[in-house]
Amino acid sequence: MDETTVAFGLPLLGMFVGLAVLVIGIFQGGLTPTALVGIAISFVSVTALALAVNATPTR
Repeated sequence: MDETTVAFGLPLLGMFVGLAVLVIGIFQGGLTPTALVGIAISFVSVTALALAVNATPTR
């Protein structure tokens, strides 16, 4: 598998997981610790995606 596929795919998957956890947390009753974990997962994923974009060489 191409290294850029992994570098971009894993953060995108993390963003979807974080969003799902956030939505589940919101439906549990507002800003619960579960929702905060979802926000944290999404934040880490966005940061990893930004680093992957920065590290990708341009042509």
